[in-house]
Amino acid sequence: MRVESSLSRSPLFFTHQATSSKMAEKTAAVNPMKELRIEKLVISMSFSLSVQLGDVTDPRLPFFSVPPLPPSSPTTSYPPKDISVGESGDRLTRAAKVLEQLTGQTPVTSKARYTIRSFQIRRNEKIAAHVTIRGPKAEEVLERALKVKEYELRRRNFSQTGNFGFGIEEHIDLGIKYDPGIGIFGMDFYVVMGRPGMRVATRKHAVGKVGASHRVKPEQTVAWFKQRFDGIVSR
Repeated sequence: MRVESSLSRSPLFFTHQATSSKMAEKTAAVNPMKELRIEKLVISMSFSLSVQLGDVTDPRLPFFSVPPLPPSSPTTSYPPKDISVGESGDRLTRAAKVLEQLTGQTPVTSKARYTIRSFQIRRNEKIAAHVTIRGPKAEEVLERALKVKEYELRRRNFSQTGNFGFGIEEHIDLGIKYDPGIGIFGMDFYVVMGRPGMRVATRKHAVGKVGASHRVKPEQTVAWFKQRFDGIVSR
């Protein structure tokens, strides 16, 4: 025989129960550990997208970019920008100047991994420049780049690890003044998303694993992109 107390039938009991349920839902919704953010933004300049006065760009040229960064949660930590000009010398210097004008940081050069004789590329030759941005600056530069794309990306721009990337054809679309001595370069943006606590998988000491529920999924990044930038994701 079930015995119910008068307290369990009182209106105060149901009010307290409903309030507790709402508080639990609110706590889960605003859990700071589940918040998506930009971990980093990598910007790169690709020779296949670069345009020079009096120079015809061959689209078959290889793209030497920064290797994909480890997956992070839906938080933009830094966007890496990389410019791969496919050759060293004066052109690489000019590409680095473009990155410095855009970010205010000193770019890092990348070397070719292999020798490609048909393109006159030698192994360990400096052929690319990239820069990595974090924090509020990353989000600011990312918004300028998305404005060029009219805040519209394709579903294939998003990876299975929750990161996304895209490219623009002319760096002057970002508001950088055209300089005849530099020319016009294309640029690629790669955004690494993350969540608080994901550093345990990449740190040097006491390395741990990130649980499946804490990893960033592509659909979560798509939802974040639509909500944060009022963006459009097409097929």
